[in-house]
Amino acid sequence: MKKWFWLIVLLAGVVLPVHAQESIPISSPEDLAAIAENPGGDYILMEDLDMSGIDWIGPDFSGTLDGNGHSILNLTITGTGVSTAVTTDGNQKRYDSVFAGLFGKLENAQIRNLNLCNVRGVITTDQPCFLGAIAGYSMDSSVVNCSVSGELELRAHDRMFGVAGVLGYGVGSVEDCLVDMTLICVDTDSGTRDEQFLGGVFGMGFMTVSDSEIRLDAYISEHGYVHSGGLAGMMMQYPVAMDKASRIVRNKVDARITFFEDNTDRRAYCEPIVGELLLNFNYGILDNQQRLDKHEVKEYDRELRPEGCQNPIYSETVMLSSCDTFGYTEYCCQGCGYTYTDHYTLHSHDVKDWNVRIASTTEHTGESTGTCVRCGAEVTREDPVLSPEPETIPTAQPETEPSIPETVPETPAQVKGVKTGTILLIVGLIVAVAAVGLAIFILPHRSRGKYQEK
Repeated sequence: MKKWFWLIVLLAGVVLPVHAQESIPISSPEDLAAIAENPGGDYILMEDLDMSGIDWIGPDFSGTLDGNGHSILNLTITGTGVSTAVTTDGNQKRYDSVFAGLFGKLENAQIRNLNLCNVRGVITTDQPCFLGAIAGYSMDSSVVNCSVSGELELRAHDRMFGVAGVLGYGVGSVEDCLVDMTLICVDTDSGTRDEQFLGGVFGMGFMTVSDSEIRLDAYISEHGYVHSGGLAGMMMQYPVAMDKASRIVRNKVDARITFFEDNTDRRAYCEPIVGELLLNFNYGILDNQQRLDKHEVKEYDRELRPEGCQNPIYSETVMLSSCDTFGYTEYCCQGCGYTYTDHYTLHSHDVKDWNVRIASTTEHTGESTGTCVRCGAEVTREDPVLSPEPETIPTAQPETEPSIPETVPETPAQVKGVKTGTILLIVGLIVAVAAVGLAIFILPHRSRGKYQEK
């Protein structure tokens, strides 16, 4: 019986996991950057992050990132990742492309409960490239319950490229998300004909998008072929997703797309949901609310941009943060009236009294806690490392010559006192000598007479 008992226990230990994997906490920009060292990990965001002043190149990712309802502010995407993947255009031509975003490439990854607030980036490249706020490339990955806002710009010219509000290229799903993006795509070489893709959610690929709200303001300057849509630039199942299904359902799209296509062989795809449907077999597009404000421009000598002035001059209005809202600066062009927001700041609480929980030292930061007098929230702050006290260096004393006591003139009383003392000393010596003489010469004689009488 005991043998069977221990065999059952052993099998249970093999079949049933003892502990679920714990999520790795992210509490600072440095923690976020450390994802690159363990791209398959399970992460959770513990607080809002301000990425101001940090040049970001998104790593590839194959794990899980739970934003935990928190926000990443002011992410600035400055370059493409180092790895590439094959992308296919509508003519079945294949290209090794580079990617940029919060992540470069997502593969079997999940991003959920995350807010990207004021994500920005200008990517200039001579390679086929896709740019997206969450990732430039997706393969079998999902984005759930996330929001993205900001402005992305792609400047390219090599055969195939695109920009999107969430995912640039690939296969995956986007569910229950909010997108509020300005997208700019510029073909930098008028002598080449390339394929350009732009969408509020994805640029090119075969994805499921459901229950999401998309607000898009897009500007395209293209000397090749434009594929643009309020939700997707092009949806194409073959060859990247032959075993997949796509459902674009229950989304709300409000898009404004301004573009030119400087091309005699004109295509100019621009639609409210998907710019062009091509080689799709298992998909459905239904129950979507859509609005598209489309502007095609026939002048090609100037890039199309959201600001109307070539040299805009902006006035600035600073909105301070509060307990439950981010602060930001609003910029308004004095010439054309174009307005945008930038430089967001984290929530701020009003704490009058701080209690030190961990005292700062010269080597380690400290920690204090307090209560916000406005909203009652418990607030924790990091106290900076103390500056070491400067060492006290003895001050060198100037070398001086040995001092020679000055001769002080004697007063008459001092002179008189010296003379009197000298006289008394002499008298005392005389008396002492006389006493000794008496003791030597007189006393012995007296003693001898007494002995003789006996």
